[in-house]
This record gives sequence, structure tokens and C-alpha cells, in this order.
Amino acid sequence: MPESRWESLCRQHSITVDHCEHAILITELTCAIGNGIRQLLQQLNDRAVSLTACVQYDLALQDAAIMREMAPRSCLGYLRACNVYSSQGRQWAVIDMCNQGLAAVAHDDPGYHQLQAIMDDAKEITSRRVDFLSKLPLDIVACNLTPRIMDSIMPFNSNKRSPLFYVSRAWHQRILQVTDGLTFYAKTSNIETLTEGHHHLLRFSPFVTRLDVHGKVNGLASFCARQGGPSLCDLFTRGNFTKLTTLNIQVDGGSKILFPTRLKSALEMLGSRLRHLSIIRNKDYSTSHGCSVNLSDIVSCCDNLVSLTIERIPLTLSSNIECTEMRHLRIIQEPPRITSQNGLITMLTMFPFLTFLAINPSLEPSILAQIYYHCPLLEQLVYWDSDRPCRDTPTATTTTTSNNISRRICVANHQLNLTMESIALCMIQYADSLGSFEYQGMFSDNGDDRLALTMLAFGSFTTLRVISFNDVDASCIPFLLWVIQHAPHIQSITLHDPAMDALVIDAIIHLEHVHTLNLKTHDPRTLLPFMKHHVRLGNRSTLRHIQVSTTNTMCNALWFREMANLQNLESFELCIPKRILDTFAPFFEQMARGCENLKSLKLVADETADGSSMPTIETCVIEALMSFHNLNRLTLHASIISDSSLVFLAKMNNLRHLELRINRFIDPITMRRLRSAIHTVVIEPWRPQ
Repeated sequence: MPESRWESLCRQHSITVDHCEHAILITELTCAIGNGIRQLLQQLNDRAVSLTACVQYDLALQDAAIMREMAPRSCLGYLRACNVYSSQGRQWAVIDMCNQGLAAVAHDDPGYHQLQAIMDDAKEITSRRVDFLSKLPLDIVACNLTPRIMDSIMPFNSNKRSPLFYVSRAWHQRILQVTDGLTFYAKTSNIETLTEGHHHLLRFSPFVTRLDVHGKVNGLASFCARQGGPSLCDLFTRGNFTKLTTLNIQVDGGSKILFPTRLKSALEMLGSRLRHLSIIRNKDYSTSHGCSVNLSDIVSCCDNLVSLTIERIPLTLSSNIECTEMRHLRIIQEPPRITSQNGLITMLTMFPFLTFLAINPSLEPSILAQIYYHCPLLEQLVYWDSDRPCRDTPTATTTTTSNNISRRICVANHQLNLTMESIALCMIQYADSLGSFEYQGMFSDNGDDRLALTMLAFGSFTTLRVISFNDVDASCIPFLLWVIQHAPHIQSITLHDPAMDALVIDAIIHLEHVHTLNLKTHDPRTLLPFMKHHVRLGNRSTLRHIQVSTTNTMCNALWFREMANLQNLESFELCIPKRILDTFAPFFEQMARGCENLKSLKLVADETADGSSMPTIETCVIEALMSFHNLNRLTLHASIISDSSLVFLAKMNNLRHLELRINRFIDPITMRRLRSAIHTVVIEPWRPQ
């Protein structure tokens, strides 16, 4: 270690013979300086002891740092810092300081051995574990402790040790005893790790029930493409994956995708144990490289599959092998797709007991009618003919019918491949159990198609409760009218511009059971008759829930203001881009008077398309909410809501649940006022809708 500036002051200097008369004086003064420095060190040490006793740890550590700077080879500064850290309970800081001291202090210094002893004591303290888990009843561990731990830390990294399993052997065994299985993810950017890495995964392989494999460019794609080299087989051979039931493989876009015998060999090792399989390539439609996944090979290797997802990877069939366990099938393909009707029918005959089917492989309208005959137990059908996203999860809860099956159909027709008649025939096939229908897209301007639709001999959809027409244009209006006219028991309606035609609104007025309305619009003047109709009904109105996504200019629209007079309204949600202005305050004051049964209110200030401003809700709007006397649930989403606005919420007498999504720190005093006045307060970071 180099000499410090303070130490250089104590070094004796060589004096030439010509100045020997001053040599004695220089020596005496140098000794005096050294004694002064040693005295200063001792005084700093004594002061640090007193500061530690007064719990002034930061000041004591400052003195210890000065001591180490003045005398880096002295043990005094290191020992004093260790004492302070020990008083704070910072044993790892003690160990780090001891390591620094042992590297600087001479071995023959008495303090060297003191530092060693202090470090050994600190290591012993840090190695102590309190094993309460093995002493608790098994049901408490299984129902209370383990779910909270696992939900926050799973999935585990295959290459990184999780501290959860390295507390003690008893803790380790108890955790594994009560869990349903472990979830791991394995990144394969370097394919050589399949033969050498992932040690944490392999150690717990007998307990792994789900494995997510993420392959980067030249990672998973490479080992799938090679004729030789590492593969998933190597990973499965090194471990004992006896409980693995779910395997998810995901490949980055831009990779060369090849799944010849290599994937088949890996699946053969899992065999009938595998219940859920997904093979996904991230979005990249540039090329398919002439490669494909063979569906028959997958089914033959894993005959107990319950769910299968294949996305953006070409699919082939080599034989018709029936898989009676399959219930959930999701096939999303990039061009080229399975375009022949026979190819799709062959695929469907392999899975006679499907309850969920999401596909986009066919361009033939008649294929919709064929699905009914080959999948008689189907409960959800999601069918779209383009690469635009289409939700494959239900948008609303449907009513269960008398035969305990409420079916859902979701169709997207952005490429004009389907006709009104083909979709209508598909719906008619499920007429006795269809509970929800959702449509996206458009139709070609074909008069013959509309005529065929009106000529269909059909009674009514007696079980249809939920309809949604989202991302549509005016060409869908005849079809929407046909659906409404044949579904007298509709309860929930989602309409987006321009589906709000006057004829459509008039048809909805005649529906007697509508209780939920979801609107996304900019200028729906046609809605005024509908709103006035339900206002006139008074407490006989069935309308209970309204969700509106619109603009700030709508606050003065007649149809919008009429919503404030719906007597039976129970929940209202308003989504406005950029900010909810103070011009909405009179509307909410009127709603508090006219909607006395309102129990739930949600206000969302969403992000603008260009992200140029921070969404906010004006203080006047928040203050107006104090007029609601029966409101018990309030949700506010905005990037910025001031503390002065939040204080008003604490004055709402019956408010029991408050959910805030904001991107700012709430003053502790304001937070205490909210939590003391409201039973449940949930704070989450704001994010765009």
C-alpha cells in the first residue's frame, strides 16, 4: 500500500553534513509531529466511541474514515468502523471492513488477529438461521405462507440460485412438500448451456411442473436448425423431469425456424406426462424458410395433451391421429396457411372433444359451418382471417344456459373473406346455447349477401346475452341489425363508431333486458333517443352499467348529459384522452342527484396517441365527486392527481374502496387521511389503458 500524506509527515529525513547543526532539531520536530498524529488518532477513536454510545453512527463512521485516511496501515480505524457496524447490526459491512483491514495491516500487528476474530464472529452471526417453517402445521405453510412466497418469486431463473431454497435443509424440504410444482424459465442465448448450464433448474428438476424456454437469435433457433449440436434433448437427459406437464417454447423473430426430428425427440422424452405445450415465434412475417411443425408428430409423442398453442410457425399434417384429451387448441399462422378446407377438417377430426378453438388458417367462408359438425362440444370459437390482433378471451361473463354450456363466438373479418351469410349460419348452428358473440372487421358491399341474410329462415337466439361490435365500419350495420332483431334477451352491448346507426339504436331501444352498455364514440348523436327512453322509464329502466370512451367535447352533448338522470344506474366508467377537464364537474354534480343508486364510479384519463402530455383529472372534477352520498367504490386512473384533490376523497362518507393509479408520490399526511377515512385504499402505478 502506498504511503499516505499523514505518514509521510512522520518520516525522518536525511540531512547533509553542511546542515548538520539543524539535524537534531528536525529529528525532534518530526518525532513531535508523529506523537501529535498518534494523539489525534487516539482522540478521534475516543470520540467515535462516545458517538457510537450516543447512537450517532454516521458521525462515528466519519471519524473512523479519517483515522483510516491518516493511518491506513494502522488497525485502529478498521477496528473502530467494525465496532460501529456491529452496533448497527450490519454484519456484512463488518466482514467487508475486516477484509480491507486484513489487506492493509501488517501480519505482525496485534490488531491483525483482532480483525480476524471479529470477522469470524460476524460470519457466524450471518450463518445463523431461524427455522420456524418446519415447526408450523403443514396446512398453515401450504395455505398461507407458501402461496405468498411463490407468487412473488416464480418463475425461477434456471441459472441463478434462489435464496428461498438455501435457508436450511428442513426449509427446503418443507417448501417442496407443500407446493404443487415449480416453474422455471431458461434463456438459451448460448446453446452450449443445454449441455453444461442450467444447474439450478437441474437440481430441482424432479419438482418442476412448468418450463418456459426463451430462445434468442442464434440461440434456440440455432439448436433447432442444426443437424447436430446441443438440443432440448440434452437438457432433458441431464435432469429428471418426471413431473413436467407444461412446456412453453418461444423464439425471437428473424430466426430460422426448423423443427425436424429434434423437437420430436425432445417431446418423446416427456411423452404422456406433458399436458400443455406452446410453440411461439415472436412477430416477424418476413419469411418462413420453408420449415414447419408437424402436428401429427406432436400428438403421437404427447397423447395426453390438454392444450396446444402454435403461433406464427407453419403447420403440416402427416397422418390423422386422434387425441381425445385435447380441449384447448390455438393455431395462429403466418402465410402460408392451411388454406384447403380438407386440411382444416382433417386437423379438427384429430380433436373431437375440443371446448376452445382459436384459428386463422382458412380463407373459405364455408369452413365456419363445418366446425360445428367436427367439434360438437365447442364452447368458445375464435376465428379471424388476418394478422391483426383479435382477443381470444371473453369480454364479458355470459349467462349459463339450461344445458350448462354457454358458447362464445368471436370473429374478425378484416380481409373480407367471410360473408354475412356464412357467419349467420355458424351462429344458427349454436342457436340453442350461444351466449356471447363478438365481431371485428367489415363486409364487402354485396347486395346479394344482405339479401341472403334476410332470407334465412330462423327463429331467435334465445340464450344470446352478450354482443360486441368493435373495430367495424358501416358495412356491418345490416348484420348487426339482424343479430339484434333475432336476440330478444340481449343484456350486454358493446358498440363502437360507426356501428351506432339510427336504425341500430332504434332496435336496441326495443330490447327489454339491456343492463350493460359499452360505448366508444366521438359523436354519437343517434344515442339521444336511447338515453331519453331509459330516463323516461325511471325506476323501471333495466340499464345498470355504462362504460363510455369519448372526448372532452362530449360533456355538453345532450345524449351524454341524459346519462346523469338514469335512476337505476349502479356503475359508470368514463375514459377520456389527455385529461378530464373541469367542464365535467357539473355533469357529475347532476349525476349525484339523478343517479342515487350509483355504487361504483371509474374515471380514466388515458394517454394521448402521441404521448405528448401527462393525463390528469382536474381538481374541480374530484371536488364534484363529494356530491355522491351512496358511492362506495371509486377508481381513478391518471398520471397526475394533486394532493389537494385527494383530500376531498377523505370527506366522502360512504366510500369503502378507493383505487388509485397515479405516477406521483402521495404526501404521507394525505395518505394517512385517506386510509383513516376509507376502509380499503389501493395504490398502483399509472399505465396507459
